[in-house]
Amino acid sequence: MRLLIKLMMGALLIMSLIGVDGKDSQDIEGEIANHADLSGVNLTGRDLSGADLDRSDLSHLRLNHSDLSHASLRSAWLMHSDLLHAVLMGADLTGADLRGADLTGADLRGADLTGANLSEAEMSRSSLQDTLMVRANLERTKLVGANLEGSNLTEADLSGADMQESRICGANFVAASLREVNLRSANCTAADFAGADLSGSLMTRIRLRNANLAEANLTGVNCSGASFINATLPGADLSGALLVYARMTEANLTYCRLVKTDLTNAQLENCDLSGADFTDARLVGTNLIETNMRDAELSGANLMGARMSWADLSGCRLSKGILSRAELYRVDMSGADLSGSDLTRAYIMWSDLTGANLNNAKLNYADMTESDLSGASLVHAKLFRADLTRANLSCTDLADTELNSVSVVGTNMHMARLENARFNKLYLTDVDLRDADLKRVSMNNVTLDNVNLSGADLRWADLKFVTIMEADLRGADLKRIKYDSFTLQQLLNAELDGAIMDDDLEADLEELRRNQ
Repeated sequence: MRLLIKLMMGALLIMSLIGVDGKDSQDIEGEIANHADLSGVNLTGRDLSGADLDRSDLSHLRLNHSDLSHASLRSAWLMHSDLLHAVLMGADLTGADLRGADLTGADLRGADLTGANLSEAEMSRSSLQDTLMVRANLERTKLVGANLEGSNLTEADLSGADMQESRICGANFVAASLREVNLRSANCTAADFAGADLSGSLMTRIRLRNANLAEANLTGVNCSGASFINATLPGADLSGALLVYARMTEANLTYCRLVKTDLTNAQLENCDLSGADFTDARLVGTNLIETNMRDAELSGANLMGARMSWADLSGCRLSKGILSRAELYRVDMSGADLSGSDLTRAYIMWSDLTGANLNNAKLNYADMTESDLSGASLVHAKLFRADLTRANLSCTDLADTELNSVSVVGTNMHMARLENARFNKLYLTDVDLRDADLKRVSMNNVTLDNVNLSGADLRWADLKFVTIMEADLRGADLKRIKYDSFTLQQLLNAELDGAIMDDDLEADLEELRRNQ
């Protein structure tokens, strides 16, 4: 029965093809009935809708402007055929071989190309909406300006394909191979690239708003000027990618790998970057306002001039990072590792740095007004002309730190560790240094105005040209301090009840009192 139906359909088809390219009806009838060789036949503009051409050899065939809608072409050979502007809407091309075929402007809406071979085919400006291309081979296929909205390309191979300016909204590329694909200016809004391999692809000015790129391989891609607004990229690998001026506002980049990625002037405002790896990444001038970067890895990253206000950097690793001139207003950096980082001229006002590691950090000219550094470690840090106005440094470790011309007004340094610290050209006003560890501290040209040093440990301190306008040294340990005659005279202005002193210091002070 099936053979009879095919013969009847073939006969009807032949009637419409009489006299085509010199082949008579008897020749073509036999060929179609046996799904045999039709290669080279000119069927331009013919109506072949609904035809059964399974496993037929249609290679090098001229079918431009023909109607093959809903035709059955399963496992058919269409290599290098001319299908320019052909209508293949709803056609079944499962397993068909279309290598090198010209499908420019063809209508393939709703067609089934599952497992088809379309390598090196020309499909520019073709209509492929809602087309099935699962596991299809589209290597080096040209899809410039094609419309693939809602199409399914799961596990398809599009390596080296040219898809620039194509429309791929809502398309499915799950686990597909898109290595070195040209997607420049393509619209991929809400497309699904989960687990896809896009390594080495050109994606400049691509639109990926609301797209899913979870676990995708984007290593070495060029996404300059791309839009990833509200995109989902958890676990994606963007190492070595170029994302200059990319817009990634509110994107999900949790646990992404961005090693040596260039995000210069990118927009990542309100992004979730928790657990992401930015090792040696470039984020110069990047907008990271209100981002979540908890536990992110930023070692060696260049964040010069980055805008990071109201961001969450708690637990981040920023060792040896460059944050000069970075904006860090009200940032949570509690427990962060900033050791060896360059924060020269950074703006760190009203920020939380509790328990942070700032050992060997450069904080020259940094503004830390009202920031909380309690329990932080700043061993060997450089603070030339830094601003610590009303900052909280209680229980902070500042051993071996250099404080040169620093603004220290209303600063809380209660129980701070300042052993071997160097104070040079400082004016300390309304400062709390109660019970602070100041052993072997060096003070040169320092003014103490309403400074509370009660209970402080100043043993072996070296005091030169220290002006004391008002200082509380009650109960302080002043044993073996070194002092010049000017500082000795100034000590008479301090409260010294209960202070612990060597006999020589007590004698010198007593003599000064007698001579007043």
